[in-house]
Amino acid sequence: MVRRETIQQVGLLDERFFMYCEEVDWCLRIKRAGWEIYYVPQARVVHHIAQSTNQFREAMFLQLHKSRSLLFAKHYSAGFQWAARQIVRLGLLGEVARTLFRRWWGLISYQEAQQKLEAYRRVFWERF
Repeated sequence: MVRRETIQQVGLLDERFFMYCEEVDWCLRIKRAGWEIYYVPQARVVHHIAQSTNQFREAMFLQLHKSRSLLFAKHYSAGFQWAARQIVRLGLLGEVARTLFRRWWGLISYQEAQQKLEAYRRVFWERF
């Protein structure tokens, strides 16, 4: 829930965010405008197990990183963005090794491995 006055001051959700990080961006803008943000742990939301994203895992992986890059570019310094990219790259190297291991042992198909590796490559070089 957001007050009408808050929306009038900071605007609506940024439509450049496709699926991820839009609420983080909005909360950052709201907080920087001087409004308070409250967390209500008793609130419950029913989320039906990634029904939107499960069909296109690699595409959603790319969208997640595209949204994170946009969020960092909007709100953080060049130094923060550089450090975040390096941390993501380290994590991606681990995912590449994990994917190659799983392919080697026949735990995933060649096609699935190729799709994952291509998504990792695109995020590593930030080519969304």
